Amino acid sequence: MAQGDRKSINGSFVCQVSPITGSVQWNLVDVDYAFEQEIARSAYADMLHDWDRNRKYHEAICHVIRNMKSTDPHRLIHVLDIGTGTGILAMMAARAGADTVTACEAFLPVARCARRVVQANGLQDRVRVIGKRSTDLLIGHDMEQRANVLVAELLDTELIGEGALETYKHAAEHLLTPDAVLIPCKANMFMQVLDSPFLWSHHKICPVATQGSGVLHPQASIFPTRSIQDCAGCPSVFDIQVSQLPLLSEAKQDEDHRRGYVKCLLDAPLQFHEFVFSPPSSNIRLHESKRIIGKARIDGTAHAFVVWWGLQMEPSGTVAPISTAPSWAGETTVWRDHWMQAIYFPRRPLNLFCGQPFAVDFAHDAVSMWFDIAPVQSAQPTVIERPVCTCGAHVAWPRSRIAEINCGEFQEFRSKLADGVSKYLSECVADTVALVMLADASTVPLAIINSVCASTKCSSKSINFFHYECSPLSARLMRSVYSELPEAVSTKVHMIQNFDDLQNAILDLSAKSNALEIYVLGEPYVLAGILPWNALNFWYLSGEIESKLPRIPIKLLFPSRLRVWAVAMDFDNLWKIRAPVGSNCEGFDLREFDELVLSAARNTDAPVEPQPLWEYTGKARSEPKIVFDIDLQIPPVISRRGPVPPNCKSCIIKKDCKISLSSSSVNAVAFWAEWLTDLETESWRAVAGPSSPVKVDEEVEWCQHGPQNGVFIFSEELKEKVKSGFPCMLSVSADFDYRSGELSFAVDARPP
Repeated sequence: MAQGDRKSINGSFVCQVSPITGSVQWNLVDVDYAFEQEIARSAYADMLHDWDRNRKYHEAICHVIRNMKSTDPHRLIHVLDIGTGTGILAMMAARAGADTVTACEAFLPVARCARRVVQANGLQDRVRVIGKRSTDLLIGHDMEQRANVLVAELLDTELIGEGALETYKHAAEHLLTPDAVLIPCKANMFMQVLDSPFLWSHHKICPVATQGSGVLHPQASIFPTRSIQDCAGCPSVFDIQVSQLPLLSEAKQDEDHRRGYVKCLLDAPLQFHEFVFSPPSSNIRLHESKRIIGKARIDGTAHAFVVWWGLQMEPSGTVAPISTAPSWAGETTVWRDHWMQAIYFPRRPLNLFCGQPFAVDFAHDAVSMWFDIAPVQSAQPTVIERPVCTCGAHVAWPRSRIAEINCGEFQEFRSKLADGVSKYLSECVADTVALVMLADASTVPLAIINSVCASTKCSSKSINFFHYECSPLSARLMRSVYSELPEAVSTKVHMIQNFDDLQNAILDLSAKSNALEIYVLGEPYVLAGILPWNALNFWYLSGEIESKLPRIPIKLLFPSRLRVWAVAMDFDNLWKIRAPVGSNCEGFDLREFDELVLSAARNTDAPVEPQPLWEYTGKARSEPKIVFDIDLQIPPVISRRGPVPPNCKSCIIKKDCKISLSSSSVNAVAFWAEWLTDLETESWRAVAGPSSPVKVDEEVEWCQHGPQNGVFIFSEELKEKVKSGFPCMLSVSADFDYRSGELSFAVDARPP
């Protein structure tokens, strides 16, 4: 067998995005890649930096074991730790005096690491780590007897989204004694009803108005369709750092100013439900529903519910609870990234006046919750149906994209773009035009079609519209939208998902007209893109058309240039997600775990990662600087060996930039993209950038919608290099590879 064959058998396939096509493709990687990537992107490290969580778990474990020993000194304490991770909770139990400790972990690379951590702390004779799911454990084989203490951390932002209820129920029935003590033992659920157009903009798509006299549609808007407007939306939880949304206390406020704010409609949060984790198993209910009554404190519109939980750590309540409440909820809160707040949406918003009672209908199953709101006099439904997307839009388009499409800046950009294209086509000399529009999950092509069809100056031309979508789900959605257009228009609109279909369609047009010209434009946005500059597929497509259809004139309308900006940042908490835990986490040495995570990250993660920076507070430690710039007016040449630069120079473009620092307190570099969308007016469109001018040593306000920002988080070594060498500068190196479309960055510290 050939070496290549052996590699293919021993490797594994992972989904990765091609910047050239904008599509997801399966790439063969090393057999350990998928495991290492899962380790690198887990929330273990962030969770272990949560000192409040660690301390309260430690206090609860010590309190329970000490109390059990004092109550009955002869009673043996057998502890089970489900989902042990690093093994830290199991080690806490061992040091607190448990007689036996069994820890199970289903993810085998982490289970092996937990054994090394336990050994490094000298507890290998006290803690037994088993690489199994708890549901696969057998009494008499994996455990000598049932446990009378269960310690576990099985919770996510939604509390039950990782299957905690079923795990607890199985443990109560098969692994625990009837009087077992659980840490934590139950969770109390809280909610606040919010007036927030900003949050609602992540859920429902605003109408795209028609031009002229309803050229495309007899109604006032051409999108969303009736099926999208009537859809209940996506049922999955929307987890964000709600504390980063300013609380609006005034009853009345200008609508534009309210965007990005939240207004609480209840005087105080409602404690609306309790989840019990302890035996007997009948306590642990997998399906429940109820109606909760509230009263509006001010006039407003109920757009969303923000939900959080508080953990009772042990039965007596002596140890303070762990809470995921937002900072404005009136509790002492701690910053966390592994647990945020959960946002849920009603089927329709409800307008309320001050003092008006209303009903919130709540239900949950084993892994999810859902909510709705209704007037209090309405009949309570027998079954509170789980909302399901029936239109396809909420499945095909992510919430961040829906919010971006709804924002005023995007709508202005879309309108100017559509008018600009219409004006350009009305002035071009070609009688037959193929307009190729690359835009994923977008209303831009629809707005362009509407503007062109409404223009009397374009009516004499034969214009065919090709909407090129990289996402199959989004393409199916837009195909259904275009099918509802008048037949005279819909026959000229073509949904395209691959180059071969586009080439054949253009050749058919060319056969019917000797004066065909092709115009290409990109929004640019790629649904599968990871970083804001991962949207160059329109540029590569232009090159492919030019290379394979050389006899047909082609012009790339826009964007005509890409530049990437960077600013040095000092984030208050974001750095923790990549920081080592070290040798003293509640008195335990976790450096073995640090090495596992850091090694996995080095092998699988790019240095610049996507993050929604508006959710993380941080100050700028430099002026923003352009660290990469490329002219897109001349597309690459597509040869048999792949894309190459048109000027036959090196396939790698290298750029270096120096950034002066205002302080040695810096732990990251943030990146965003700008696209030149109008060459004549020098109009740039920033993507994932600051929403207001950056001021050195002040908080940066980041755009709250659209693609995530890029961020390079410093290693401990780089942070120390900056501190010890200050005053110094940051060196930011950019490498762009024509052949792959990949843009990579490296950051280092240099003398001034």
